Amino acid sequence: MLIFFSCIGAKAQDHQRISLATMTESMAFPFTRYSPIHPGLEMGYFLNEKSSLKLVKSTSVQLGWFFHRNIENAFYLKTDWAWNIKIGDLFTADLYSGLGYMHAFYPGEVYELNSGSGEFEKINQTGRSHLLGNLGLGFTYRNSSQWEPFIRQDLAVETPFANGIPIMVHSFLKIGTHYKISKK
Repeated sequence: MLIFFSCIGAKAQDHQRISLATMTESMAFPFTRYSPIHPGLEMGYFLNEKSSLKLVKSTSVQLGWFFHRNIENAFYLKTDWAWNIKIGDLFTADLYSGLGYMHAFYPGEVYELNSGSGEFEKINQTGRSHLLGNLGLGFTYRNSSQWEPFIRQDLAVETPFANGIPIMVHSFLKIGTHYKISKK
């Protein structure tokens, strides 16, 4: 629903933009651990962008995936709202917030307790649905070319995580680029 209402509210912008980022995921607070690497990818499409003298505000839709060998592998679809504060003519300090849906799959075999026999039985895995919210900080190199590289650190909360554990905290370090498709 968030993505639908964001599309309805989208206004004209100077450029159509997409983004592509590689990332590493960690179940830790930001800036605390960068290894081992849990790889991921994220692609985005900018729905709208408004620019003023000191600020660029935008809304985008993000589709992502990450692989965490021991805990979970997940796909997500979310809407991000960004406030990019201009630092001179070439850089922005970026603040992000987002909300969306995540579907996680657990590595290995999954078992469930059979209450009748008291034994664990292997079950087929269809994954679990989660709500995903995030906050982030980053920097973007803004220029007149079609490519605008960025670096970003996100702190995300996944809920519900598992039986008895209401939330799980994720940290994502993303390095990527925005690509201007065309001018309107």
